[in-house]
Parts: sequence; C-alpha cells; structure tokens
Amino acid sequence: MALKQVATDQAGTKQARIVNEMDSFGQIRRILVEYIDGRRVVGTMTTCCLLIVIVNRWVIHDNMVQFFVGVSVRRWVQSIVLGVDSINEVALLMAGLAALHGMGDHTKFEFSWWEPSFLLIWYLIHHMCIYFLPPEGYIGYLFFLPLFFCGRLWAILWHKSLKLCHAQANRSTDAISVALATGLWLLRHTRSLGWLESFGYSQGVRYIGDGQYVAVYLFGFYFVPVFVKKASKLRSPLGVLLGFFLFAGPTILFYNTFGNLKNPFQFSTTPFESVLGDVFTLFLVLSHITFAIAFFASLPEAINLTLAGPAQFWIYILHMFFLPWAMHGVVVFGLRVFPSLPDILVFLWKWPRVCGTFQLVAVYLYCVAFIALVAGFTFFLTCATQGVGTQAKKFIYVSA
Repeated sequence: MALKQVATDQAGTKQARIVNEMDSFGQIRRILVEYIDGRRVVGTMTTCCLLIVIVNRWVIHDNMVQFFVGVSVRRWVQSIVLGVDSINEVALLMAGLAALHGMGDHTKFEFSWWEPSFLLIWYLIHHMCIYFLPPEGYIGYLFFLPLFFCGRLWAILWHKSLKLCHAQANRSTDAISVALATGLWLLRHTRSLGWLESFGYSQGVRYIGDGQYVAVYLFGFYFVPVFVKKASKLRSPLGVLLGFFLFAGPTILFYNTFGNLKNPFQFSTTPFESVLGDVFTLFLVLSHITFAIAFFASLPEAINLTLAGPAQFWIYILHMFFLPWAMHGVVVFGLRVFPSLPDILVFLWKWPRVCGTFQLVAVYLYCVAFIALVAGFTFFLTCATQGVGTQAKKFIYVSA
C-alpha cells in the first residue's frame, strides 16, 4: 500500500507539472508549469508589440513624417511615437509567439491539426483580403503568417531529423538549426532562387527574402524560454532600470543617429546591403529581442497584459480591416457614431498647454480600445462555442 501511495503521489506530481492552454486556433496546448511566469512575461511583451503594430499601421503609416495630412501634432509627440516604432515589433512578436510554443512539453515537436488549419485559414485570409480589404489598407502585412508557419514546420522537422539520425537535441543542435535557417535566408543574395520567379516574384522569392523571421522564430523557440526563466529570477527595481537601459538605450541611440529610414533594428530599413551586413543586422535584432525579454522579465509580477491566443490572432488579422475607423471614424448607416483619430487630435490642439500630452495618450488609447474590443468579442465567442463556465475559469486563472 505504501509503495502504491508513493507511485500515486509521483504520478500526481508529474501531472501537476503540465497545464493546458488554448492557442490561436482553439487547440489545447500543454504548457510546462515551470514556464508559467515566463508565459506572463512573453504574453505581456507580445501584447505590447501588437499595440505598436497597430499604431504603426494606423497612425504613422510606415515612417511618415506627419501622422495625418493637415493634422497638427506636437513635434515631441511625433518623436516619441516614431521612436517607439524604431522597436522591431514584428521580430519581438515572432520570437514571443515562438517562445510560447517552445514552453510546451514533448507535443511541441509533433504534428497536429494546427498545421493544416493554419494553412487553410491563411489561404482563405490571403484571398479574402482581395475582396474585403479597404482601399486604405494593404495586403503586405500578411507575410507574418506563412513565415510563422515555416518556423514551426522547421522546428518540428529538425527535431524529427535528429531522432532519425539517433542524435540528442541540445543547445548546439539548436544553434545549428538557427544557423541553417539563416543560411537559407542569405541565399537571396545569389541567383540560385531565380527559378522561383517564373511562378511570380511576389509569391516566391518575396517570402524567402523575408526568411530572416524563420531564424527569429527558431531563436525564440529554442532559447527564449530558458532565458526568460533565468531572467525572472533577477527581478528587482534595479533590474527594471537596467533592463530598460539595455532595451531602450540602443533604440534611442540609433533612432537619433539614423532616424526611422535607416534603423539597424528593422530588416526593411537597415543601412546594410550585403551578406555580412545581413548577418550583423540579424545579430543586432537577436540582441534586441534578448534585451526586450530582460526588460519585461524584470517587471513586477502584478503586470500581466497577456491576451488569449485567439484574441492575439484576430487582432493582428483584423487591424488592417478597421483602418478606416482610425482615419474616418466609425460610421453606421451613414451616421458617425465615433470620431476618427485625426478629429480627436485636431480637437485636442485647442488646448496648447496640455494638447501634446493628451494627443500622445489619445494615439495609444485609440488603439488600445480596438484591442480591448476584439479581445472582448473573441472571449465572448469562445465562451459561446465552448461553454461559459470552463472558459470563465480559464480567464480568471490567467488574469490571476
């Protein structure tokens, strides 16, 4: 009986080390308990990155000098928003989502219905955008989805290849995986991929040209879970200041030196145009991600901005469809029920002493309202489809 009780206790301990979590497509993903705090850190970072993505697309439109034509905005407000945009939010978002995958148990290396579902949904969204995307938007932001899928596919196939060769996965094999993905991306400097142009440059070489994000995914998948776990142990007020200095310091320095048009932390605006330049830029971006993790890991445990997986997915997909709201206001049957962001900024200009502060708050609060709207609606649909009680318990547990 004593031996049976010990076996039962050990089985219970092993079961307690795993919790279930819903990912972006409703699939239950198994997360190791040892990474619960890491999930909060990464979840907070990805939510902040989503906010920066929306501000970038809704407000500054890829490094425009002025937010909206004919709208007066304080110069220092523009500098702050453009400075925040110097952060490579796409790389941080890719690494963060990859880290959440990397925090799972052995099932993270197994294929499931997630992969075909992701391809089907991406295919539908890619073609539906042609018919429903507003004139103010552009389809280019969807490049994130296939690269995210390729990163996950690479991680699974690499692990299966190691098992096939009877090799043990370790940090060295993880680094080799990242290096091979980087090497594939660097092929864009050669003509070896020219045969893909016969299928359309925009559909073939274009995605491979952005293949650096596959390497970013693998870095987040392999190394970020371990790093965030260790960084969380050094949480202190001094750690917050040090993390902010390491994360924001280089960003501010490069922004003041190069501006947004030549920012080494952004692959699309990097001043380097060679193989060595690309490798150096990737090194800077991976360092950028590491410092960002260090900063968010040093924040108090009470700060938890984690959103559910489905909410994050639909916020990213739908933000371009709701761009007319930010530019022209919310119009229902010809009646404007909510003002546009330019209208709000112009209205706040009437108070010279405080308009700058209010304009800065309005820019981010407008985008936060959209995030809250989509997250709330997604939670409502999830509760309606899978049971109010179960989802409410998960929501309360995550919030706590």
